[in-house]
Amino acid sequence: MPDGVIGLGDFKRGYFIVDHETGIRTRPDNITEPGFYKVHTDKYLGGGLVDSNAIKILEVKTTSK
Repeated sequence: MPDGVIGLGDFKRGYFIVDHETGIRTRPDNITEPGFYKVHTDKYLGGGLVDSNAIKILEVKTTSK
């Protein structure tokens, strides 16, 4: 088991964030506190690896004496 993980590289070239078409969803919450109108907001995002050569992951192990 590694003690730590380090990601190095060009993340702008190797990873892409997608803003979904469904966008922002708002949900009313009028149950928890009667008399108050609260709104919960969610934003849908996704992402994935585009170029595996642009990002490298290193597993770091420590040695104890």
